Order: sequence, then C-alpha cells, then structure tokens
Amino acid sequence: MLTSPVYELAVNAAKYNTLLEKSLNEQLSKEELFRYNVLSSYCKTAFDFAKKNKLHLSAYHFDKGDLLLKESKNTLFFKWAALYALPKKAYFLYKGGELTSAEIMTQYVINLCGLLRDHGHEYVIFAELQQYQNLARIYFFSKRIEKAIDLCNQCLQLLYSGSCGLTESNYLSSESDPVKDELCIAFNYQLIVETLYTFLKVSKGDKKLISRWVGIFLTSDLINMWDEKRTDPEYNEILTCMGIFQLLPKRKWDHFKNDLSQYMNVNILPNQRLQIVLTEYISLFS
Repeated sequence: MLTSPVYELAVNAAKYNTLLEKSLNEQLSKEELFRYNVLSSYCKTAFDFAKKNKLHLSAYHFDKGDLLLKESKNTLFFKWAALYALPKKAYFLYKGGELTSAEIMTQYVINLCGLLRDHGHEYVIFAELQQYQNLARIYFFSKRIEKAIDLCNQCLQLLYSGSCGLTESNYLSSESDPVKDELCIAFNYQLIVETLYTFLKVSKGDKKLISRWVGIFLTSDLINMWDEKRTDPEYNEILTCMGIFQLLPKRKWDHFKNDLSQYMNVNILPNQRLQIVLTEYISLFS
C-alpha cells in the first residue's frame, strides 16, 4: 500500500480545510466563527446519523442547524455556512429517497461555489468538483446513466485542463502548486474509482451493462488526455488501470479478468478503496 499523502483522504481533507480555515478567519468575525462552529457541529452529527440510516435523528440535528442558517440569509456568513451544511443536507435527502430535492440543493451549492470562487477563493473548485460528483451519483440512481457518466468525464477534463463544459478554473490551470497538485491527483482517483464502483451498484451485476458503461466512460479522448501525463508516476498508475478496463467494451472478459488479476498481483495499489473495487470486478467477471 502506498504511503504517499496524495492517497490519504484524511490528509487531503486536512489540506483543503487549512485553506478553508484561512478564508473563514479572514472573512468572518469572532462571533460568526463561533456560530459557524456550532452549526458545523450540528450538521456533522446529522450527516453521521444519515450515513447510518438513522434519518429521524439526522433530521433532528439538521433542524437545529437550519435555524442558524435561516437567521443569516444573504450574509457572507450564510455563504460559508451553507457551503458546509447544504451538501450534508442534500445527502440526507438523497438517503431518504428525495432525489429531486437533493438534486436542487446540490445544484444550489455548485452555484454557491462559483460565487465564492469569483470572490478570490479559487481553491473552492475542489468543493465544487465534489458537488458535481454528488450530482452524478443522483443521476446514476435516478436512471440517467449517460448524463451521469458525461458529468464525471467533464470533471476529469476540468481537473486536467482547468476548463470544460461545466465551468473553468484559473486555479487548476495555473502554475504547479504542491497542495493543488496533490488534491488534483486525489480527486482523479476518487472520480474514477467511485464511478467504477457505482457501475457495479447500479448495474446489479449485469456484465453487459457494465461493459457498455465503461465504454462510454473511458473514451479515447479521455485516455489521450491522461496519456500526456504519463511521466508522472501517479497519473501513469491511473492510465494503466484505465487501459485494462478498456478491454471490457470489447467483451474480452477473460482477458480483462486475467490482466486485472495480474495487475493487482504485481503492483502496490494506491489506496484501499481502489483495491476493494478492483477485487469486486475480478469476482464479478470470474
């Protein structure tokens, strides 16, 4: 298992949160920072209950957080607090089967990210990318599969070039920066691995469906785009994995299984999540 912080979700989250904390300290008063911490505590607790399917307890804590938000409409505090709270509330709605409401709230957060980036907080592009991935998940589970895959592809394009049909980011297309570069690589893995995992869940084990979706996802344009980064070991790892999955649309399932098994046997995988996903693919196609 690689020990590079590039692949450690907690480390990368901490780096993003350091940038966020700097913005909060610059933008909010001490009283507002206190209220932000209270609200985030309620929403974190509510989110944890939602992940455990304890939706009644989740709703109770979200209601407490909502009161703080409603008191602060149209303020700078509201923008930062909503950026933290509403993605978690959208997840709660998603878990409760309210996909339309979750979609509307997620789109609202995406627009909010754009406003904050326009005011100089360019690193918020990573929060925006997370919301696009959340939106793709909603599309997947509301049977808009090709729309979901297209959204994931556009996110990867945005990470690579700093622009796509969704938006553009001067931060992503600017000169190299260690924190930005590590977050970009981490998001690349997250987008690719989670998309492949979602294929397994949504298809319910239908190998023909998975094969077709992989073919839509791993386009030649996408492969060529990442091929330009082959000199970077982390991107080379991504490309190798993507190259193996390209066998699937050709229905060479035995070749795919054998190549993937060999790949896992001779490589130190970049993170535990990728190992779990690839193992499930080997099991399905065996």
